[in-house]
Amino acid sequence: MKYSVHRFRHFRLPPESIVSNRHRLTWLTPLLLVLAFAYFGKGFYFLTVGPIGAGDLHKRWVEQQYIYQGIDPYHLSRHPEDLDPDIGPIRSGGYLS
Repeated sequence: MKYSVHRFRHFRLPPESIVSNRHRLTWLTPLLLVLAFAYFGKGFYFLTVGPIGAGDLHKRWVEQQYIYQGIDPYHLSRHPEDLDPDIGPIRSGGYLS
C-alpha cells in the first residue's frame, strides 16, 4: 500500500512554531552562556584565592616543584632534612602519608 504525503500533513509543524523555537534559542543561548561563565568564575575564585580552595592548589604546586627537581615527595615526607628552603615543606593534604 502506498502512502500519500497528504495523509501525514498533520505531523508537520507550522512555520510560526519554527520561528518561535528559534526566538527561544536566541534568548536561551546567551542566558546559558552567562550562567556557564559565572559558574566557571566561581570555581576559579575558590581554586585560587578562596578561603579553602587555594591551599589545595599550593600543596600540589609544592609537590610538583620537587618533582621538577627530580626529588621524590614521598622521600621528603620521611626525610625532612632534604627539604629545599626556597620551595618549603610539604604539607600533605591526604596525598602523602
